[in-house]
Amino acid sequence: MSGPAFGLTGVGGMIGRVVVRRLAARVPTARMAGLVGPRSSNDLEPPDCDGAWTFGDICDANSVRPVVVGADTVIHIAGPPSVAFSYRHPAASVEAHALGTATVLQEATRAGCLRRLVLVSSAEVYGLPERPVVDECHPIDPLSPYAAAKVAAEAIARAMARTHGFELVIVRPFAVYGPDSPDWSLVGTAVRQAIELPHDAPIVMRDLSRVRDLVHVQDVADLIVTAALAPSEALTDGPFVCNAATGVPSSVADVAVAAAAAAGRHGVVTEHPQPTVTTREDVQMGARPATLDPHRLVGSPVRARNVLGWTPQWSLADGVADLLRRRRALARS
Repeated sequence: MSGPAFGLTGVGGMIGRVVVRRLAARVPTARMAGLVGPRSSNDLEPPDCDGAWTFGDICDANSVRPVVVGADTVIHIAGPPSVAFSYRHPAASVEAHALGTATVLQEATRAGCLRRLVLVSSAEVYGLPERPVVDECHPIDPLSPYAAAKVAAEAIARAMARTHGFELVIVRPFAVYGPDSPDWSLVGTAVRQAIELPHDAPIVMRDLSRVRDLVHVQDVADLIVTAALAPSEALTDGPFVCNAATGVPSSVADVAVAAAAAAGRHGVVTEHPQPTVTTREDVQMGARPATLDPHRLVGSPVRARNVLGWTPQWSLADGVADLLRRRRALARS
């Protein structure tokens, strides 16, 4: 007997690949079709699970259609996840997230099978937080083209859900990291230095006091799959919105110390402050203005725990150590 049908976008990305594996593990009979991403993107690869994987543009209806036709649940992850990219290419960022979401829902609703959409948004929609821990009732105040595009995607999904009657779950991840974290990311930068620098050299980071809620990609994927599989009676009162967050504040210094400890280093961690003045040219090259970069952004996981029974399993120390082991193994291979 054939199992439930899932359509997924962004399956070639860091979160998407893990979601596919988690979904296959939890629903072995699942039939999956997924959009990997543009074939021109050299860093995108199809998932290593059985499924109908397609390369294509999220804004191209012909690419999206075979992924969502016949799917009663669609998990929409696609779109460049970079704030810096959105400063360099605001039109492309908005197109991918806003028009891409509209294209997915256009094709899914025309097919007539859609029962639930899980939309992966971002904690960036909250802007500068008004309180130490941000819950889902916090005001929306996008401060970058990326965040504005995510707000647009959410609004499009809400409007389409009201029109067509499908269930809508919006997941807002905070600072996601994991085995595929790029070298330029916060965790990637600390781990790269912990591996490459002389043993007694300091790990140098910018603004050691800045605080983020670092949530492992395995935990984020688990929440997304849990949201896709949750019983309908749990998702009451219209669109269900939840944070993918740990509630644990981690400073840049904490990340660097964790990387040093995982590498067995005894050197100190030091700071190379980022200039507070950002020129227009800097922004156009991807630099976020300091006044629009939250000093602290920590999310509440309470709603996801209370409604979906989700609890993050990865500590920062375990996640950083795992990434460091993988980087070392890759370097030896």
